[in-house]
Amino acid sequence: FYWQAAGGAVLCLAGALATAWLLGVQHW
Repeated sequence: FYWQAAGGAVLCLAGALATAWLLGVQHW
C-alpha cells in the first residue's frame, strides 16, 4: 500500500540522516 511504502521511505531517510548526523558528531 502507498502509506506502507511512504513509511518505509521515511524510515530509510531518517536512518540515513541519523547516520550522517552521528558521523558528523564523531567528526568534530
